[in-house]
Amino acid sequence: MTAPTPIRTVTSAAASSKDFVLSVFGAVLRELIVKPGVEDIARNPDGRLWVKECSCDWECVGTMSDIDTHTLMQSIAGLRGQVVNEKNPVLETELPEQGLRFEGLRPPVTSAPIFCIRRTPTRVFTLVEYVADKIMTAQQAEFLEKAVGERQNLIIGGGTGSGKTTLLNTLLSIIASRCPMDRVITIEDTLEIRSCSDNFTNLHAKGEFTILDCLKWSLRIRPDRIITGEVRDKEANAMLKSWNTGHPGSLATIHASSAAKTLTRLENLVRESSVSVRNAKILIAEAVQVVVFMSAERNLDVYPAGRSVREIARVLGYSRGKYQLAEVLMAVG
Repeated sequence: MTAPTPIRTVTSAAASSKDFVLSVFGAVLRELIVKPGVEDIARNPDGRLWVKECSCDWECVGTMSDIDTHTLMQSIAGLRGQVVNEKNPVLETELPEQGLRFEGLRPPVTSAPIFCIRRTPTRVFTLVEYVADKIMTAQQAEFLEKAVGERQNLIIGGGTGSGKTTLLNTLLSIIASRCPMDRVITIEDTLEIRSCSDNFTNLHAKGEFTILDCLKWSLRIRPDRIITGEVRDKEANAMLKSWNTGHPGSLATIHASSAAKTLTRLENLVRESSVSVRNAKILIAEAVQVVVFMSAERNLDVYPAGRSVREIARVLGYSRGKYQLAEVLMAVG
């Protein structure tokens, strides 16, 4: 593949997003951004461009010069009203019109400018498609639909790229169809959640406003269900308390490496809260009813989509020094 075409700087914050993509990203990046199946695009310090497509390994697709990478980052920063320089070497932003998340770093934190572009889900998949693609079994799909309809609090654990947010969006579509009158409040710092509910409000943690702030505000705008895009900090304590105080059927995602470790990870985050927490394990066992663990898979013969719902477990409580889990359904194969 040939190298990207030269990049022109666009600094006007009023420039339309469409014109921005056409003028700034260049032909090769523009092609990759819209190509079906592309999930991530990364530029490394050596100048090589890498692409990660669904159910495929990373592939080197060409090169991009330091000058073009620097110009791209300056253009995106200008469009979003941000500054990226030696004193502010990290650029984190979103281009929601294209469904993109951009993370850029430059010297001195890297030897040369780099970036990673993540494409957020463009559509909501059905549970029928999950079963057809062998991401989950028909029994798992039936269980999840019932759990969501019965307003059980559910957390999805998994690693990066395992499909946590994509499954979250699918479960939100079930809420919209089975409980259409529920008022759904979503909270996220990266715009990836896609609710189909009519009575829906999104709170965006951005800048000085944190997910913890949004959780506090959400309780004052009369939610039926609170959906937290990703739990990664001290907001875990406030989230679990909200789940225990009249908001059944809430959902969240978290980075973890198994169903059991999803709860352990949650426990560690609760302990980071500035509020003293006693009996964190009991709080978690009371708040969470279902844990779903998703995994990125390399055996494409068994998992052609490159991911699977590895475990679904009911949380029965906490006793004898450990969480009591009832494993419901294992993965395909």
